[in-house]
Amino acid sequence: MKHLSLILLSVFAAITLAAAAQAVPTGAPAPVIPSPIWMDGKLHRISDFKDKKVTVLFIWNLDQHMLPALQQMVQVARKCDSTKTAFLGVGGANLETLKKIPAITKLPFPVCADHNRATARLFCRSYDRPPLAVVISKDGKVYWRGSVRQVPVVVGQIHSGKFDLKERLRTEKFSDAVSNAIRGKKFEDALKLIREEWERFPDNMELLSMQLLLLERHLKRMPDAFKLIETAHKKQPENPGIFELELQLLRNAGKLDRQAEWCQRLIAAHGSSPQIMIKFADILTRMPIKDMRMDHIHSLLHTGWLKGKFANNNEKGRYALDFAKIMHGFGRTDLAYKLTVQAKKLLTGKAKAGAADAAEYYKKILFYSHKFTL
Repeated sequence: MKHLSLILLSVFAAITLAAAAQAVPTGAPAPVIPSPIWMDGKLHRISDFKDKKVTVLFIWNLDQHMLPALQQMVQVARKCDSTKTAFLGVGGANLETLKKIPAITKLPFPVCADHNRATARLFCRSYDRPPLAVVISKDGKVYWRGSVRQVPVVVGQIHSGKFDLKERLRTEKFSDAVSNAIRGKKFEDALKLIREEWERFPDNMELLSMQLLLLERHLKRMPDAFKLIETAHKKQPENPGIFELELQLLRNAGKLDRQAEWCQRLIAAHGSSPQIMIKFADILTRMPIKDMRMDHIHSLLHTGWLKGKFANNNEKGRYALDFAKIMHGFGRTDLAYKLTVQAKKLLTGKAKAGAADAAEYYKKILFYSHKFTL
């Protein structure tokens, strides 16, 4: 289930797309790359590495996602053992265009010019979106498709014999069934499929999020969405991510009058974790002004400060600085000053000097601000 998330995140994108040409199934032999045009002038084939290395194809288009993906490809190629893993690039453009892009010419592996996207059609399923990584086993079979950043983990599992192809095939079958149900606007069927999968894997937040999306957007069943959140809390009482989904549900349903009760439950469940308190305080500060409740933000921050179990003084000092910044923004520079004084005692090195500067800044504001007039 570790890599199910990326499949799930792509399923809803298939709703608005026409059916694509049939791509090679997972577990099947990898097809031959149809384009013979490579940037180095040589012909590279997947079969060249059969019984020798795991092969990774990087498939991308010339769009806004390309440059960060190319940087990630370079990092991934460096992380993987080159004696066990081979990399091949597939760029969706003609040779002349590819040669004009410096980031592509500097890639540490051969790149094919897939000008008519024939290779992409062979490997990309209906819900796959380039940039896409395709991992091919030593025996020449397509084992995995997904995001570039996950390649080192997948390749490592294959090399160690821990990659579960059977489970991968099962999750892809599930993904296809959900995608087909959504395309056919059979939202009840899709919900049932996802719910069954979630019962097996209750810690999978994508499965929970997809159910909420179906209930809210497509089935218009807000009461059932709230019941689902309640069930999720019972299944995973230690999971703070459920509170984040619940807050979004409250906003979508126009039920932010329940936020005080939500905040109390969040504090009761996670008040001893300063990281969780500061995270949710930050989420609340980024809400629209009309929805922002400063008292709830303070409650979270204050609880984290008084009851939080900090790993060390540096962690507590950094928390104090974050707390101070928000209190200053809320007009309580006096509290911000007190917090930075505490931070200065807790921190060391450059962080201590930064806290001292912050304390001096807030001190000056307290001294001068009452003298200002219009």
